[in-house]
Amino acid sequence: MPMPARSLIKTVTLALLLPGMAMAAPQLRLHNALAKCVSIEMTPPQSRHQQLILEADFRIKQATAACGCTSMRVAWHSELAGETLSQERFSLSGNTHKRLVLGATDRTQGLRELNLHFSCAAE
Repeated sequence: MPMPARSLIKTVTLALLLPGMAMAAPQLRLHNALAKCVSIEMTPPQSRHQQLILEADFRIKQATAACGCTSMRVAWHSELAGETLSQERFSLSGNTHKRLVLGATDRTQGLRELNLHFSCAAE
């Protein structure tokens, strides 16, 4: 017996959505040790070219020295279950936009949560 049209549409829609849902980026938990000095606005992570990518805008509220930094260099790293996936250091001399590569999608696929840490860069 043929499937009713409405059920067929629901089945096809679900079949099309499931692979995308499985590839969905994990939730990010932001740990900003510089929150008093720097605000960070981020887009949800996107999977591009087998990398998990995040766009971030950094806005300086006050000098990083007020947060205990000895220079204007800051650091970030992405972490999964205590293991660092990606990291970078950069100079934050003014408001800026950065594209952060958080890790390879094969390492983050199917995860619910990924930690992202911002802090002063070690000298």
